Amino acid sequence: MSTALAWSVPTIVAAATVPMASASPPPAIPHDITMLGWANVTELGISEFRADFILVAGSSELPAQIRYSFLPGGAPDTVLTYIPDVQQSIDQNYGIVASVDLGGGLRELYVSARGDLGDVFPTTPTNYTLTLLVTWPDGSSSTETFPILVNPPRNNTGRPMAVNAWDFTTAGLPGYVGPNSQTGWGNVVPAGSTATLLGAKFHVDAINSGRDLPTGNDATTALYYQFVRGDTGAPASVTPQPVLVTGLPNHGPGVLGRLLTELGSFSLDDPGYYKLLVWPQSSNSNGRPRPTSAGVAWTPGVVSEGHQVGSVFWHIA
Repeated sequence: MSTALAWSVPTIVAAATVPMASASPPPAIPHDITMLGWANVTELGISEFRADFILVAGSSELPAQIRYSFLPGGAPDTVLTYIPDVQQSIDQNYGIVASVDLGGGLRELYVSARGDLGDVFPTTPTNYTLTLLVTWPDGSSSTETFPILVNPPRNNTGRPMAVNAWDFTTAGLPGYVGPNSQTGWGNVVPAGSTATLLGAKFHVDAINSGRDLPTGNDATTALYYQFVRGDTGAPASVTPQPVLVTGLPNHGPGVLGRLLTELGSFSLDDPGYYKLLVWPQSSNSNGRPRPTSAGVAWTPGVVSEGHQVGSVFWHIA
């Protein structure tokens, strides 16, 4: 009689299962972009990109990449490279100049960026759009657009335009302190610091309208400047009224002007972001009173007409 192996099959009793509470996914990070200020005018021969903005990020998150439009009206095709001190740069770079905790795992990153800008050729002063594109480590992206007024290259519809100096083009001006000619932008005085600002780091200049002598308003030898708050446009106490600068060289595209050495060392007021604005003026090189400068020169003190040529992040925390 053969003996078969008997396999014992255990009996499995299923226990009652208790459904687990599903964990809520963490809220999505908004990754908002808020523009603070930017170089808002340009013309052939003085084209520069400057922009300051706020990014909302996770508490330990940094952008994977930031790009901007090299050509006004074009796609955001030019990469900005991060460096610790953006004021040392004359290239396509950005720096994170302040960080503010928002709670809930979020923070604001204050960014100052700079680079070159391409040229377009309108026949009259025309607003174009620049675009920022920020890509994040999770693969998401944020975009923001902002306007820039482009002057026609040297014709009788032009207006005088402020100059944002580049590279080392102001190195020969009295009072130059370096490290380059772009130090009007991205100035930082941290919260709690007793440091002051140096007027010689800020430069003002303007090119003339490009109009010919018979048309008039062909000369620019004067401008106004003023520091204002970026959020309200209120004047800073260092310049309670627009300051008139006269005796400037009348010139076309290029960099001349002057450094604001008369300000010495100065402070600003309540914490926040401040803009240095310029309002270029125009006159007739033949000395005649007609035509007037109405509609050609820019109205001093009207923030919406101001040309931004510098910025300060003051005691932001």
